[in-house]
Amino acid sequence: MPFHAATSTGAGRVFADRFAQQQLGGEPDSFAAFAYDAYRLVRGAVDGGARTRPDLALRLAGLRADTASALGGFTPTREPQRATRLLELRGELFTATD
Repeated sequence: MPFHAATSTGAGRVFADRFAQQQLGGEPDSFAAFAYDAYRLVRGAVDGGARTRPDLALRLAGLRADTASALGGFTPTREPQRATRLLELRGELFTATD
């Protein structure tokens, strides 16, 4: 899964906790995590000096970031830095696989 609030760690856990504290409608889903990550990535590139779309594309390529989702930034070929996490459904709960 690209994001699962109940099993998230690191930046994902921080994001899920803040989302819940702000009472934004329960646990965040993958769409909320991607929106959060997209904003932070673009904001970081702009803060790093990007002023045009081509500039932004260059700064995002190869960018690594601590993201809420599994994304982790982009490779130079515009792929996610990290693969999505594999979760196992045990009963009614998703759990991280070992």
